[in-house]
Amino acid sequence: MLAYEVFLNGKPLCVAGVGNDGYISASVTYRSMEDDTWIDVIGLVKRKRVYVRWKRKDLRAGDEVLLKIVHRKSVDKYRTIRRLEDPKRVEESTKRYVRGMARRFGWKIQEGKAG
Repeated sequence: MLAYEVFLNGKPLCVAGVGNDGYISASVTYRSMEDDTWIDVIGLVKRKRVYVRWKRKDLRAGDEVLLKIVHRKSVDKYRTIRRLEDPKRVEESTKRYVRGMARRFGWKIQEGKAG
């Protein structure tokens, strides 16, 4: 499988990959308000319907991050961040919200097929 090998200051940080069923992302972020910098290696494993994280690590000035794209038979274990939401549940929740807001504003909803 295609994978990311991530190194921090020449030392291995993680090997991340999901095969043919999702995505992986490695990003470095700087937030000026908190003077905060970090690397985050995350992804989506579609067959398990979960968002995952391999590593999140604070960075300092002078740190060097290397990302290498490789082929691997196995990768490091990840930690589940949250489950992918069921589209039907999201739709029902959205309908309840819209109906409640319509009641709040005294509006009437005319239901029918979209399109």
